[in-house]
Amino acid sequence: LQTLKSSDLWNQDDGKEFLARLSFIFREYLENQYNFPAVEMSSPEIMDKIKLIFAENTNLISQIYHLLYVSDMVKFAKAKTNEFKPDDLINQAIQCITDTKNEKK
Repeated sequence: LQTLKSSDLWNQDDGKEFLARLSFIFREYLENQYNFPAVEMSSPEIMDKIKLIFAENTNLISQIYHLLYVSDMVKFAKAKTNEFKPDDLINQAIQCITDTKNEKK
């Protein structure tokens, strides 16, 4: 994530590559941490798994949903990257990773 943060990808191709990489990094983390194929799954499929894993933590579920939702909205051209700040998105990903590591499964 730090490499992505220091890259210039946000300023290229409307930030789509930046968000694609951010989404991939986060999905790869989920896949490795919770042993399900998150990289190959759609965001709704991932959210179904997340809701099972973190059923008691609706705040964490919302955080993860937001991160995946933003990536999908830009990927499918339903939102512009100028609506978001790259540092905020990286920080959200870091916060989701920190919170999931601290959450009991």
